[in-house]
Amino acid sequence: MARNFNVLHENARLSESRIVNVDLSDSEFDDVNLRRTKFENVEMTGVRFKNVNLSQSSVEDAKLDGMTINGILVTELLRVFKSAAAGNDGL
Repeated sequence: MARNFNVLHENARLSESRIVNVDLSDSEFDDVNLRRTKFENVEMTGVRFKNVNLSQSSVEDAKLDGMTINGILVTELLRVFKSAAAGNDGL
């Protein structure tokens, strides 16, 4: 069943835009180019990324509780990585 949207931007060029204090909850993004885009002070609880290219991307100062990558908790990945980097067995 097709969803009804309040606003539909299709085949639009919105590059170099600044979007401030906007509620985009329950929105869908498909075939979107966000290359070199910056997100700051963004609420992304429950967001799902599927079939995305995250090459050369970074996540800084983020709350990662419950976040998974391919079903693996990111906090656990970071814990094991930090432990291995410190020379511990990671467990």
